[in-house]
Amino acid sequence: TRALLVLYADISGSTRLFEEFGDTVARDACAACIGVLEAVVARHGGRVVKTIGDEILSVFHDPARGVMAGTDMQGAVKQASEEGRFATGELRIKVGMHFGLARDEQASDGGLTRSTEQLGTPSFMAPEQIEPQLGVVDRRTDVYQLGVTAYRCLTLRLPFDVPTREGMYR
Repeated sequence: TRALLVLYADISGSTRLFEEFGDTVARDACAACIGVLEAVVARHGGRVVKTIGDEILSVFHDPARGVMAGTDMQGAVKQASEEGRFATGELRIKVGMHFGLARDEQASDGGLTRSTEQLGTPSFMAPEQIEPQLGVVDRRTDVYQLGVTAYRCLTLRLPFDVPTREGMYR
């Protein structure tokens, strides 16, 4: 089990492109746009999981890089549109993302979580998740994790950056 940021992008109004410009021109414009998005994913260290027509799904092990990739996707598509790289004219995209735990189905144990295993990325875990006697895990835990994520996105480092997992638990 590991934390991943899943990033999804979709070309806005692509149905209109097919109606207005025809299949060949619209498909070429969508393919060119997806190419721009794939380059952004690669530049930020992500991995493209799947592309379908006007959509791209990618994952990032580093949430800050994933958030930056989502922002850069918007800028890259805008720049490509201004440069006239799409035969249909200006294109826009919608970006969505989710951060959370994911199971590695290719792991030797089938990716199963043991009942004694802690779930979470230690650097993003609230103190009460690491040491239950410190308090109840509730919605405040989510706020703590969101704060760590925001800090990471703004500074590109963690608020408590220690070299080992054991160090994080102290």
